[in-house]
Formats: sequence, structure tokens, C-alpha cells
Amino acid sequence: MALTSPDPHLAATPALADVQPQISIVIPLRRARRQLEHCLASIARQTYPHHLIEISLVADAADEHAQKVTREFARNHPALRVRRSFAKTPRRTARRAPPGSNEIVIPVTPNTILADDFIAQAVAALQNHSCAGVGGRMIYRGEGRVQSAAALALGSKWVLPTGTQDESKSGVRNEAVLHGAYRRKAMNEAGVLEHELPGNEYETATRMQQAGHTLYFSTKVQSSLTLRADLFDLLGWAAVHGHAWAMRVKKQRAAFRLRYFVPAALLVLSVVTALFAPLWTAALAACAALFLAYLSCNALLTFGLAARNRLKHLLLLPLVLATIHFGFGVGMIVGLIASKRWGAAVPKWVEKSAVIISDYVAITGAFFVWAYLRSEFGFFAILEFEHAYFLSNLIFAFWFLLFLFFGLYGAWNAASRLDESIAILKIVGGGVLLIFLLTLDLDQDFENPMSQSRMLLLSYWLIVAGAVITGRLIVRTTQRRLLENGIGLHRTIIAGWGPKARELYQNVSEYPALGYRIIGFVAPSGTDKSHRFHGVPVLGNLNRLADIILRHQVEDVLIALQKQDQDALVKIIAQTDGLPVSLKIVPDLYSIITGQARTNQIYGFPLIEILPQYMPAWEHVAKRAIDVTVSLLILILGLPLWLLVALAIRLNSPGKIFYRQERMGKNGRIFDVIKFRSMVANAETLTGPKWAEKDDPRITAVGKFLRKWRIDEVPQFINVLRGEMSIVGPRPERPFFVEKLRKEIPLYTRRLRVRPGITGWAQIKGAYDATLEDVKQKLQYDLFYLENMSLRMDLKIILHTIYVMLAGRGQ
Repeated sequence: MALTSPDPHLAATPALADVQPQISIVIPLRRARRQLEHCLASIARQTYPHHLIEISLVADAADEHAQKVTREFARNHPALRVRRSFAKTPRRTARRAPPGSNEIVIPVTPNTILADDFIAQAVAALQNHSCAGVGGRMIYRGEGRVQSAAALALGSKWVLPTGTQDESKSGVRNEAVLHGAYRRKAMNEAGVLEHELPGNEYETATRMQQAGHTLYFSTKVQSSLTLRADLFDLLGWAAVHGHAWAMRVKKQRAAFRLRYFVPAALLVLSVVTALFAPLWTAALAACAALFLAYLSCNALLTFGLAARNRLKHLLLLPLVLATIHFGFGVGMIVGLIASKRWGAAVPKWVEKSAVIISDYVAITGAFFVWAYLRSEFGFFAILEFEHAYFLSNLIFAFWFLLFLFFGLYGAWNAASRLDESIAILKIVGGGVLLIFLLTLDLDQDFENPMSQSRMLLLSYWLIVAGAVITGRLIVRTTQRRLLENGIGLHRTIIAGWGPKARELYQNVSEYPALGYRIIGFVAPSGTDKSHRFHGVPVLGNLNRLADIILRHQVEDVLIALQKQDQDALVKIIAQTDGLPVSLKIVPDLYSIITGQARTNQIYGFPLIEILPQYMPAWEHVAKRAIDVTVSLLILILGLPLWLLVALAIRLNSPGKIFYRQERMGKNGRIFDVIKFRSMVANAETLTGPKWAEKDDPRITAVGKFLRKWRIDEVPQFINVLRGEMSIVGPRPERPFFVEKLRKEIPLYTRRLRVRPGITGWAQIKGAYDATLEDVKQKLQYDLFYLENMSLRMDLKIILHTIYVMLAGRGQ
């Protein structure tokens, strides 16, 4: 199907020159750069006044061919303004957009050819129907047989939500549109950024409609797209569509369509059930039923599409449709389980589940392979399947706990696959050595030469390590490919505006597998929001950082401050406390960060994470195990003494034995701390919330004894068992004081990132809180503890606490 030529009798250009808006065409040069020349030629043929058109070419890295084509095009068409933004060009100055310019934004991919009257028809539709955006018919073209069949499928509204090739009616459209035209004012109201438009048509449509705007579809607005992709590229493209469509459906249920969901779900479910068919007879029957149902859907679509084109591509269409449906289904599942409220990244639990499943398959398979080899060598007879499967699950439980203990199930964060493989080799080696020692028979293994069956443990190490590494390489490579296709990217902002910030943007943009999608800069105060760098805008200044994070659903903040702005670092950390974002900084600012920092050196440039995971994973597990064990021992073994304390409290003063008070715990969670009552009943009725003072008249006689020996804190071991507290950590504070102190003391809320403790570094180093200065001093101790958390540090604090108790230094 060819593009129609403009009809001079049906001219769409507005009659009055003063109502003709400025046009900004945004062309990302991520892919299909070789077809850029034809795309620019179609823009040059536009009937719309050329002096009102500006072309912005945005690339993550300079491309010699693209630069040559762009320079030649700009020289041959001086009326068209061409703005080039290549990340590796020496020019690093920001461009300030003139007020009121570029009223309409049109995203275009380099492999697109616009009809000669595309802009004129789009402007006419926007003005005649008073809508925020307009889209039109997208006609796909293929250069080969597979590509031609794919073009036929992609252009159908029965295959993808963006299929408009067969649409014949204009009107308001709820689906996303490719190569649409959008009013800049509506984009600003909906929070849509210009450089995010290409490739994010689904999210754009969602935000526009959520902001109360409408999108219009016009059959007169036409463009074509040339396909040169193979089946593998088509699979990735379909996955991107499936992910974006699922994300939109979760936000707008009205966008759900059975015709997209059913075929994809049937095919993916049939593949999943096929994996369990060897182990479960019912899975084989379910797989066959699902696959037959999918074949029916595939056949209906194949004959429907082929019939419109004289049965062309009848043989290739089933394969092409299956590729599209499987990719769409996988992307759809990822989108459905991705976060709905905060960005579009894949949740951490999904990533960990994929790794755990991979490890389970690898370890179970390795066990069966090893058992078969042992039987072949004649050491053991082949076990029955049920018995062997039970043993394989026990063995997996052992490896799972070992991997968990050594932190192999932590967040990946685009880490080196080689480093992960080396870590697996070491840990599996240690695990096999542990198995060897646990099964060691001193009488037989040392008195006689070690049997060959024992030596086979070495082969087990190689089989398990090889299987686990292979599985993880598949998972990590898949994650990387998803990131490169825009699935799972974290919405990221750069805090800073200057050469360092722009250089950081260039480095990050060059490697999409890092998982960052830079949506904007946050500049120091005084920088105009109209500034842009490579099409990426300044979203505001650092004084409104928290608001920017919430409005744009930011997940990562990369800090690149100039030397004169480094004092703002404390402000950044304070504003992001309590928000689900991670902070990373360029390495030349490391000297101003106090505390623990982990360097992520990936793809040749380092980033330093500010206050990452405080303790290794195995220490977290060990710390919690110690908390539970010690709490049970103290509460049970000391039960007679605690009963005597309760009796003394009741006889000394009227009121309850236990005192409960709201405290703020980890991540701001409110809980009731439990203590033996050491003050008179309703002590704060007249005074309101206040800290205890030395020789406080509210403290009872028994209470003075309990406080002196710290016995009043014992019931808090119940809070430890509940998971609300730990034995060692910053002391929990009341919500009233937290709200007051967070306004007066920078970084105070960083104490809330860990479980509060019964005792802590501040408690053994300082006195009770009585003034704001005391709180500031204790905060320094708490931050020191956070920066140096370890089991060794906890043991040191516990020993100091025992000394304080025996010395009777409590207050």
C-alpha cells in the first residue's frame, strides 16, 4: 500500500499564517540510522512552511554516517532548522528554547517516511478537533519475504494495538498512536517529556488521557515504516509492545483488549506447561489443549490477513504471528508484574524469583546427571525417580541457604557476569568441601586409601558450578537484552548542571544495559528550566528535588555536582530520605562522603553508591538469628526474675506493669515499644511529650532501680521477636520528636533505614536525651554505627552495654 499524494483541492494548511504553529520533529538515532537519509527527504517534501519546522536529531553517540547525512541535508535545505545532539561531539552547551516556540512536537523514527502533507494534515486535525494529539495510518513495508509478512501482521489492529494500516474511519482514539503530533502545552500538563516521546507511545497516551486530554485518529495523516528486521528482532519488538501495553492496562483498564491478550497468553502458557510435561502427566494434557487453542487463533488470523492480500505470505504468516505473540506475551507478563505506581522497572522479587528458578533447575539437573554418572561407574544403583527427586530438593535447600548466606540473591544492578561466575565457583567449591567434611568417615577414609566415589565429589563441584553459572548467564543476558530494548529501565535524574553532569549523561546514555533512563537534570538554584542538553530538559532546582522525584516517579538519582555546588550534597541526601530511590555519585566527589560506599565500576566508568546495603547478606541473616536466639534465652531463663520485677512495680505504685508507647521504626513504621513501667501512671498527661531528665520526679522508687540497671528495657525483647526491633541499633524515637527533629537536624531520618535497637553505640557513648544538642551528638554516634555496621561492631556494643549495666550507670 502506497502513501497518498496531497490533494491541492483539500489543502489542510490553515488559511491564516498567524495561526500556523511551530513544529519540532524529534528523531532518535538509536537504530535504523542507515535509513535516515530517506526520512529527512520526506520531511523536506512537506507542504507545510519550512521556516516553521525544526528537526532535532538525538543520539547517544556520534555516528559518522548520520553526521554526514545531517550536514549535507542542512546545507541543501537552509529553510529547515536542523539541531544535532550527538553525545560524543565536543559541543556541550545547553540550548535555551525561545518562549512560545515549537508548539507541536512530532516524534519520528529514522526508518519512517512521512507523506508529503503529513504535518499539514496533523496540524489541521489538531486545530479542527481541539485535541491534544493526533495520529494517523501507519503503513508497514518489508524488503524481504519474512519482512513483508511481518509488515502485513504489524499493520493489523488484530495483532498489535498500534496497527492502523486497515483503519478507514477517523475519530477519537483510545489506543496509542505511532508518529503522532502532540501539543507541547498538553505534554507539559501531562508530564510528558519531549525526548521520551519516541518509543513511549503507550505511556504518552496514558498520561495524556489521565490529564484529561483526548487523542484523535485521522486517516489523512499517513506515514510508512520500512522493516529490515529478522525474526529475533521482531521478537524483541513485540516484547516491547507487550510490556508497554500491560503497563497501560494496569493504569487504564479500558485499554484491555481480549484480541491481544488471548493469543499471547495461550502460547506462553503452552510453552510453560511444556517444561513440566516430563514430570507431570496432567501438564502434558494441559500443554496440548493450550497449544491447540492457540493454533486455532493463529489460523484464524493467518487466513484473515492472507485473504486481504490474495493469500500472499500464507506459509510465513503462522511463524511470524507466533513470534509476535510469544514476544508480546513475555513482555505482557513482565509488564503485569512490574511496579504499577513507581516507574516501570521490573520488581526485585521478580528478578530474584527468576534467579532462584534458574538455580533450582540447574542444581536439580546437576544432581540427576551426577547420580547417572555414579551409577554408570558402578558405585551406586540408579534410584527410583520419586526418591531421587526428594533428595534433589533437599540438596537444593542446602545450596539455596548457602547462596542466600553469601549474598548471591542480592540485586544484580548490571554487575559483571564474570564476577558473578567467579563468586559462584568459590561458593560452590566451599559448599562441596563442607559436604565432604560432613560426610567424612574417619575410620574408612583415613585408614584406607580414599575411595573413587569420594573423589567424585570433585566432578559434582564442576557439574553444579557449570550448571548454575550457565543458568545465571542466560538470566543475566536476558535481563541485559530487555534493558537494551527499554524494558525494566529505571527512571533516573542527574542532580547537577554543568560539564560533570553532561559528561555523566553521555557515559550513561552510551550503555543502556546499565538500566538507567535519564529523564532530566535537577540543577542548583537559579538555572532556567528552559535549558536542555541533547534534548533532555532541566526539571527544576535542588530545592524541589523531593517533589520532582514524586512527580516523575524517579527511581535513581545520579549526583554530578560542580565543585562550587558540593555543599548541596547534604541537601540532596536529606530530601531523598524516606523515598524509594538510590543515590550514586561520580567518583571525584568521594572525598566529601563520610561512611561506607560501594563502587560500581561497569563499562569502564565508576559510580559510587551512597550508603548501599549496610551489611553483607550473610551478616544480616546471622544478626537476625542472634536476635531471636538471645531474646528467647533472656525471656525464658529470666522469667522468675521478671515476675518478681512485675510484682514490685505493682506494689510500688498504681498502674499497669508494662508501659507501651508509640515509636517509629525501620522505614517510618509505627509500633508500640514495650517496657517495664518506671514512671507514675499517665506521666505525660500534664507535661505532654518530653524527654526524661536527670532526677526526674515522675520516676518511681522501683523505676529508679530498674533504670539504673537497665532492667526496664527487658520487655523490648518481645519487640525483637516480632521483628520490630533488633538488639543493637539506633534507639527508636517517638513520632512527635521524629517530625520535629527531621526539620531541625539534617540526615536525622537516615536512622530509620535500619531496625531500631534495645542498645546502641549512642547509648554507651552518650547520656539520655535532654536537649537538642544531646540529640545532635547522639545522631553522630548513630551515623557512625550505620557506616560501620557489622557483627563485630554489634558484639562490641553488647559487651559495653553489659559493662554499663554492671556499673549501674543507667539513668
